[in-house]
Amino acid sequence: MPTPSPTSPAAAAEEALAHCQIQTLLAVYYQALDAGDLDRLEREVMAQDATWNVIQVAGTGRIEDEVSGRGAVIAWFRKMLGGGVSMSDGGVLHFLSTHAIRVEGDRATSTSHLQAVSQPTREILATGVAEAEHVRTDAGWRIRRYRVTERITDADMQALQATLSLALERA
Repeated sequence: MPTPSPTSPAAAAEEALAHCQIQTLLAVYYQALDAGDLDRLEREVMAQDATWNVIQVAGTGRIEDEVSGRGAVIAWFRKMLGGGVSMSDGGVLHFLSTHAIRVEGDRATSTSHLQAVSQPTREILATGVAEAEHVRTDAGWRIRRYRVTERITDADMQALQATLSLALERA
């Protein structure tokens, strides 16, 4: 099928559809993460060559970690969800909003605001910004690169450091 001209109604409709699909992809990512459904993350969210970059900041310091390859990213999440961070008990809800999405053919970028809250208490556990690079595949849009920068609680910082055995940089 020929690519519609960028100013055509068909091109505008295709871009609008891509925006909806990418917003849904981001929602599926956090809903699967909150439920601990790593199979769904692997199957429906991540590109084969996925890279996840996580920057966590708290009053006690800062941690940055990056993992590449879908299998390695899933293993990283498995380790994190098995640790002592607040999301490991299934009691966290992530909310992503104010999406700015730019679509260019079969590639796209998005920037969104993030908030994580305790499910039982509704206490805010983290706030930040999520930036993603997306790619359209035969199976639909997938996240190729994800970078989240968030401020977390000191307790989660200590648990994350212990769980992932990462060096803590003093902020």
